[in-house]
Amino acid sequence: MILRSLILTAVTTMFSFGAILDLSPALTDDALSSIVNPAGLGTSRSSNFAVNSSMKPDSFMLAAISGGRFGFGVQRVDSTTSVYMSTGYRPSKKMMFGTRFGYVSKSDSESSYNFDMGLMARPSSWLSLGFSTNNLLGGIGDYSINGGVAIRPIKFLTIGATSTYLNERWSPAELSATIELDGLAFNGLYGVSDKKISAGVSVSFANTEIGYLHPVSDGGRGQRFSLWSGKDIKPALIGPRKSIAVINIEGALIDALPEFTIMGGTSGNRLSDILVQLRNAARDNDVRQVILRIGNVGAGLGMLDEIRSAIKDLKIYGKRTVACMENVDLSSYYLAVAADRIVVEPLATWVMVGLTAEVPFYKGLFDKIGVKAEFEKVGEYKSYPEVFTGDSMSTAFKENEVMLLSGWYNYLVDNIVTDRGVDRDTLVSVLDRGSIPLEEAVKKGMITSVGYYSDIVEELAGKSERTVNLLKRSYYGNDWSKGKSIAIVVIEGTIIGGESFTDIFSGESFTGSKTICNVLRKLRLDRNVKAVILRVNSPGGSGVASDQIWKEVRKIREAGKPVIASISDVAASGGYFVIADADAILAGEGSVVGSIGVFAGKFVLKGLYDKLGIKKEIINFGANADVFSDYKEFSEEQRKTLKASLNDFYQGFLKRVSDGRKITMDSANVLGRGRVFTGSQAKARGLVDEIGGLAEAIDLAKSRAKLSDDKDGVGIEVYPKPKGFWAELAEQDTKISKNILRAVKELNSQHILAVMPYRVKLK
Repeated sequence: MILRSLILTAVTTMFSFGAILDLSPALTDDALSSIVNPAGLGTSRSSNFAVNSSMKPDSFMLAAISGGRFGFGVQRVDSTTSVYMSTGYRPSKKMMFGTRFGYVSKSDSESSYNFDMGLMARPSSWLSLGFSTNNLLGGIGDYSINGGVAIRPIKFLTIGATSTYLNERWSPAELSATIELDGLAFNGLYGVSDKKISAGVSVSFANTEIGYLHPVSDGGRGQRFSLWSGKDIKPALIGPRKSIAVINIEGALIDALPEFTIMGGTSGNRLSDILVQLRNAARDNDVRQVILRIGNVGAGLGMLDEIRSAIKDLKIYGKRTVACMENVDLSSYYLAVAADRIVVEPLATWVMVGLTAEVPFYKGLFDKIGVKAEFEKVGEYKSYPEVFTGDSMSTAFKENEVMLLSGWYNYLVDNIVTDRGVDRDTLVSVLDRGSIPLEEAVKKGMITSVGYYSDIVEELAGKSERTVNLLKRSYYGNDWSKGKSIAIVVIEGTIIGGESFTDIFSGESFTGSKTICNVLRKLRLDRNVKAVILRVNSPGGSGVASDQIWKEVRKIREAGKPVIASISDVAASGGYFVIADADAILAGEGSVVGSIGVFAGKFVLKGLYDKLGIKKEIINFGANADVFSDYKEFSEEQRKTLKASLNDFYQGFLKRVSDGRKITMDSANVLGRGRVFTGSQAKARGLVDEIGGLAEAIDLAKSRAKLSDDKDGVGIEVYPKPKGFWAELAEQDTKISKNILRAVKELNSQHILAVMPYRVKLK
């Protein structure tokens, strides 16, 4: 099995070794950019420090420190010392621009201020161009331009040429070549005019790199030394000491960036953060073993399976895994069985009781308070209105619920039996009991042992190893091209009209059609975006809003860009509507898929108003102007009209499924009528093309777009981009006003809804 592609924004970065002996304006993009070419700071690297120094006959010394887009550098050449403050910008994916302000002084007390600019263009993964000025405004010495060009015909070979424009002519070029291996680089310099050759080597120790350049021919460049140290990790010839990676998996998992909420801090933990840590643990040579601290996890089977796959990938890379648990429930245990060992705290609570579904019905309450639910639907399995209009499950409702839960139950049991090697009857017996003593769990093979997390750390790490937080670890990317990219558009939570938002009180996510449609239009027109992935975790919502998003998805396909749908936990009703026209749909085996159907209606509050002493008088201009009034029930004519409208919308829904899935309308109707399936059931029926997570969707998108990481340097970008807290407050419709009440208002105004009646998460 191949390790899953990197998730969210770090997915396709190349981690090539970058030597720093060649000070070219086309190549230098670390701290020394502050001196060589400030445009290089546009790469926004993590904090790093670099030195490049030469002895006579061409004595000089450069030292710089940078973090993000800002840098500070000191340069001394013979008797002249320069101090620089620089910054870099990235106005486009392929272009960087920088400015440099300096103070220059000579030993004879002559001094001056100067201002310079730099430009760096990297239009592809194999070509880099760079130019920087000297003494553009002020300074000691004549005005000049340093220019450089570099090509990378193959991944490990870089060839460059630099020249200086001075006194209205370009100097003969100095040629360079670098061969990069894992943690080792060989460098060569050749002067075209003097035919002098120098050769050198650079060695990386992960966070530190040292280099040495020596003159090969008589009169060649003087001996040169280089040193680089930074937060980012480079491939190392001799890596850091072995470590134990500790990865925390807990809380409510979401696909979008978490936002601030009043009651809960942030709205959830990103699934991608966990997957990236697991991927890094598999790839990093210094990580020997992995401890998974698994707490209470709020997620569906789709997300849980993606984490399990990443845990299993660790074994392929020879990494041992230990799952440490403070309490045991079904979702946390389902993750833990993917590890090599399971250790449970001595006083842990074991509550693993299988699956249950509790659906509340509100008709009795409504009868008591004088509220009547007036709803019509298309599809006998479209059960959402039943929770308001009935007091128990209909036959179709229960049939679909039993099919869904039995599919999940058997899937969970089969996977646990396979991973732990326990007897199926034993596992079923444990689930039926719900709680068992930990000692018995050890005897039955359900867990490996009982113990404390601190003891596990001491056992594995001992005195010679350390524990590391992989979420804080970053890597030195040396991929030139930021041009071609794949866009991931996250559709999470209930679909509504207008702008997307997260409820500041509950943390509930709402996807607005206006927000998503604007994003999709930009991606369609962006020539650098070669494919789009729709990452869906939504039970549906507004039918009209869903259709608006569907239309923009179709336009992207018509523009020749492949669209791949990746279902997280759920893509039901409107959540499936928006991806019906995708080129391919991927889902986890336990994802929730389908619920193709619609409903509409209203709550009649006249009885409640009567109890409260409230009366309304209605004046109509138009026979049915009061059709959605909360003071009267539907007339027979209004009900007939509503049913016709719903049927028209449903036929439109079926047509989109029929066209997208390339099946007949009758076949789409058989799969519709509100029925809900697991991912594996949906695949067997043609509603899903492949079983897989976001990583597989990324691989498929690259394949459909004919993109190669080695050739194209593919980037991954996630949308919608977060606005930030202050940007939200600056808007007229502030974040404080964006809450569930607004969502209810939006959904009520749409009338025709495509949404599931409940969401399912393992506990």
